[in-house]
Amino acid sequence: FVRYTTDGWNSFRDEPMHYSSTKTDGTEEWTTYLPISGSDASGEGFEYAICYQVNGKEYWANNFGDNYDRSYYMYH
Repeated sequence: FVRYTTDGWNSFRDEPMHYSSTKTDGTEEWTTYLPISGSDASGEGFEYAICYQVNGKEYWANNFGDNYDRSYYMYH
């Protein structure tokens, strides 16, 4: 899942991610939709981290504790 905030972590939401494909180098591609609109869409305060849960353990991709922001957001 992806955990994200639009208000500097005063609140957050979790959205599921869906497996898309495995690339030739072995990395996986996952997708999701974040329902961000209105003033949230400007990206002010937008941060996120990715959590992968397997066999009862959580693994976080969170930019080494700094989280990701809109500069890492990719449009396809």
